[in-house]
Amino acid sequence: MPARPTAGTAFRRLISSEDNRQMLRNRLGLEVDEKLPASLAALLQELERREQVDWSATTLAAQVSMALAALARELSEEFELRKQESADEIP
Repeated sequence: MPARPTAGTAFRRLISSEDNRQMLRNRLGLEVDEKLPASLAALLQELERREQVDWSATTLAAQVSMALAALARELSEEFELRKQESADEIP
């Protein structure tokens, strides 16, 4: 029999959905503070910047990889064509 989740685990699961969070806010009469403290806002901004840099690097790496694969295909086709031409020239 699987172990029962702890109260903390159950609560985290409950609030993992935006619909559940909104329902809890409404039922409990909780207000949402839309303004972050300056230190947290700066941290969030830095995290978003780093995520963008990581995404850009990943995208660039994927583009380079695709370009190299296309070049490898072209070179392979050229090699096979020249190999065939050489075979045709031998009497």
